[in-house]
Amino acid sequence: MEEIDMNVNFMTYMKSRQFSSNTMENYIRHINQFMNYIGKDETDITPFDIMNWMSEIGQVNTASSVHTKLESVKSYFEFLYNFGF
Repeated sequence: MEEIDMNVNFMTYMKSRQFSSNTMENYIRHINQFMNYIGKDETDITPFDIMNWMSEIGQVNTASSVHTKLESVKSYFEFLYNFGF
């Protein structure tokens, strides 16, 4: 899996919020999975892209896993929005 050019400030943000190293690794993995699936720049992603991704991962993951992955992605985009990236 290719790693995306994730905003490096997100790592600092997670550390400042005292995320465990395991949680940070999971968030990064989930965000990379999402971005690789979507294949678009962050600014071009639509709600339909997110719904398609959720539908796709829902075929091979439990509802709980889908929710966890969605929360990771949601946290990243909230960070980007709140800090003006």
